[in-house]
Amino acid sequence: MPRRTYRIGVVAALGVLLVCTWSPSVRAKDKPMKMALFLAAPERDGFVDLDHGIADSSKDLVTAFWRMAEVRLVKSRREAELVLTISGRGVASQAIGDQAMVFPIGVGVIASTTPVFQNDYWLSTVLEVSPTYQKAFIGRSSHTAPTSMGAWGVCAKMVAADVQAWIAANHVQLDGVRWLKTHGRR
Repeated sequence: MPRRTYRIGVVAALGVLLVCTWSPSVRAKDKPMKMALFLAAPERDGFVDLDHGIADSSKDLVTAFWRMAEVRLVKSRREAELVLTISGRGVASQAIGDQAMVFPIGVGVIASTTPVFQNDYWLSTVLEVSPTYQKAFIGRSSHTAPTSMGAWGVCAKMVAADVQAWIAANHVQLDGVRWLKTHGRR
């Protein structure tokens, strides 16, 4: 009989191990934490400083964050664990050289030079975790096309990827922030 008791003990231990391994509560710890994120426009003296560019970039950021496992977008600052404020966006142009053109006309030529510009599109944001901790994220896209052609969408994807990496790197501290928010400071 002792051999049978040994087998039952081994089978029971394996059963407990399988239940613990495949249990949803255990597996939930392996999943990335979903942080509640609110996208905000800058505020000054109680007014929201919203313009077309910030509204457009807000839509780009919603699209960029939509499928990320680490982020759950919320509709109010009160629900949020993280607040990402879109502080501005813009474009800076810089001449990066000249393009020379030569046109033969009759017995002579006409030479002309045209400057070639590079446009740097940028999106600036500030992530607020607590009243004492803020982190700036800037997305930048450079190209020589005369129009933006979705450049701010590229910037929004860069900002979202940076926020995602920041959340992954700071998950232990964010667990503490979440606990304090849920249970209050003691």
